[in-house]
Amino acid sequence: MISLKKAYKSDKHKLLPLILNGFEVNKYSKSIQRNLNTFFSQLFEIKWKGKNDYIGFYLEDENKKPIGFNGYIFSTRKIGNETYNFCNLTTWVVEKKYTRYGMLLYKPIEKLKSTHIITNFSPSIPSQFILKRMKFNILDQIKYLIPFIPSFSVFNNHKIKTQTDSIGLSADEKIIYNDHSKTKIIFLQYFNKSQSMLIGCRKVLKKKLSFLEIMYLSDKELFLNDIQILRSIINIKCRTLGLIIDSRFLSSEKIIFSFKFRTKEPKLFYGDSIELNKIDNLYSELAYIPR
Repeated sequence: MISLKKAYKSDKHKLLPLILNGFEVNKYSKSIQRNLNTFFSQLFEIKWKGKNDYIGFYLEDENKKPIGFNGYIFSTRKIGNETYNFCNLTTWVVEKKYTRYGMLLYKPIEKLKSTHIITNFSPSIPSQFILKRMKFNILDQIKYLIPFIPSFSVFNNHKIKTQTDSIGLSADEKIIYNDHSKTKIIFLQYFNKSQSMLIGCRKVLKKKLSFLEIMYLSDKELFLNDIQILRSIINIKCRTLGLIIDSRFLSSEKIIFSFKFRTKEPKLFYGDSIELNKIDNLYSELAYIPR
């Protein structure tokens, strides 16, 4: 008989082998295997503030062997003047011979719908099908590439620095910075004559070329107003060729000399209590994905 059980951090020793096998980690090179092992291991060690102490659900067969898992990343966040409870879904995996039971891993999500904003930033094709039947909507499936264009004349009035501590940040920014200090997120602080903002990003490779993907903006309006400056000084600072950003961050604004492209899988969400452009990419597995 197949049973559904809550998963806790202490279950790592029995669930991690299931995950590594399900994602066929062994077919990759040794270096990629190490990166993926570290990535999946870190999902059991997240300590972000949330109202639940479990990390998902798993399926167990009659011999008490785990045969399926669906991870939950909980967080409680203050955005603007409101506080929201989030649950990010990640790492849905089921042994092939038990695939027909995979739907059971999604049943507990129904109870979260009334209390949490639920996201899935990297759903598999089966997950997309199930979640759309559960009334999940597309959060985003469009990105923009904003290539580097030099603008050296503005450096005296506009500065960018790598944030290596929480000094100089607002109370809300300090929480975000400290929560992600051990992740792959790079934090930058931008200053113009009268304003400043915190930018969270990560380096990504596209055809062996280095770009910077925007994960978080503390002030989207400032980012859009100064984008022609930022596309220069950020890329010079980080030695990248361009910025990549989800379309919802842009609030339908057009950026000249940018290129629109569609991602293979959509980001999905459930919830109607928040504007979509307020949902960033932090507090998710994306913060840990190796470059």
